[in-house]
Amino acid sequence: MEEIIGRKFINCKNEEVDPQEVYNCKIICLFFTASWCTPCEIFSKELFEIYNEGNQGERLLEIIQINYEKPETTSMKQIIVDKPWIFIPINDSKIEELTKRYSVETIPVFIVMDQNGKIISETARTEIVNEGPKIVDKWLDAIGFKYE
Repeated sequence: MEEIIGRKFINCKNEEVDPQEVYNCKIICLFFTASWCTPCEIFSKELFEIYNEGNQGERLLEIIQINYEKPETTSMKQIIVDKPWIFIPINDSKIEELTKRYSVETIPVFIVMDQNGKIISETARTEIVNEGPKIVDKWLDAIGFKYE
């Protein structure tokens, strides 16, 4: 997984996050977005329920936000405020690599994968809009995860 998404993550306090915490999650979501994108900001608000649903009790789901920003005009501090998930810093080369790898041409894009990098859903944004937080259970079923 490290070769796919890298090792450099920060949280909403602009602190580095141990990559192993991310890799231990059963579901890893990539959220391609930008602060200047109105549909992205609207969709971002829906992700709070998804994040909370996927992390009741045991931390099973991580969202990694990948922003298309110009570091000279937007600070990470503006982007990360009040969001519980993690971020790839805006000046990290992984952003371009991931954009190419997943053929991201427009935003927002939300990709769901298992902890080995196998894609579970490329239409997760639509699934979230249509089904709400209960979609998390379907994603967990898709990877064979059973609550104990």
